[in-house]
Amino acid sequence: ADIAQAMAQTGAMEQAQAILHQAIETAQQIEEALIYVLVMGDIVQVVKGIAQIGEFVQALAIARQIEEADYRSEALAKIAQAMAQIGATEEAQAVLQQAVETAQQIEWASHRAEALVKIAQALAQVGEHEHARTVLREAWEAARATGLFSTLWKVAQTAAELGFDDLAVDYARQIAGHRADNLPQVLNALTERGAKGAFLQLLPLCAWERLTALRACACLIAFYPAHAAAIAEQARAWM
Repeated sequence: ADIAQAMAQTGAMEQAQAILHQAIETAQQIEEALIYVLVMGDIVQVVKGIAQIGEFVQALAIARQIEEADYRSEALAKIAQAMAQIGATEEAQAVLQQAVETAQQIEWASHRAEALVKIAQALAQVGEHEHARTVLREAWEAARATGLFSTLWKVAQTAAELGFDDLAVDYARQIAGHRADNLPQVLNALTERGAKGAFLQLLPLCAWERLTALRACACLIAFYPAHAAAIAEQARAWM
C-alpha cells in the first residue's frame, strides 16, 4: 500500500491502481484478524491520499473494489471529504450518500454505528446538517443494538459536537453506565460550542459521581466566569 501511495503521488496512477488491486485481493485472503485490519486500514489511507491530490475517479474506482462494507464506506467518506475541501460539494454529497448506503449493509452493529458516526461528521462538514442528523440517529439505533457503553457515548458526544443538542441530551440521559469517563466529554463539547441550555439540562447527571461533578465545575466556570471563585470553592469542598 505504501508503494502504491508513493506511485500515486508521482503521477504513476495506473501502476498504483494495479498494486492496490493486488493489495486488496491479498488482504481479503488474510486469516489473521489483526494483520487484516492493519492492511485494510493502510489501503483506506492510500485511497484518502489519492483523493487529496485530486484523483477522484481513481480513488473511487479503488474504493469500490473493497469488498467489506465498513472499510468501503470509510474510504468513500474520506473521498467525499477531499472533494468538499476543493469546493466540489455536490459531488461530495453524492459520494457520501453512497457511503451511507454502504454503511447500512454492515452486519456488525458496532461497526455499523462507528461507520455511520464518521459519515454523519463528514455530512456536517459539507453542510448537509439534516442528513447528518438522520444518519446520526441511525448510528444511535445501531449503538443501542450493541449495548456497548463506549459506542453509545461516542454517538452522544458526536451529537454534541455537531450541534444536535436535543439528541445529545436525550442520548446522554439514556446511557446508564461509564458516565465518569464519558459524560464530561459530552459536556466539554457543549461548552466549546457555548450550548449553555443543553449543558444545564445534563448537569443533574453529574451529581451521581464526584469525579464527574468536579469535571463539570470547569465547564460551569466557562459559562459563569463571574462566579469562578465560588465554583472553585465548592469543588474544593468535594475533594
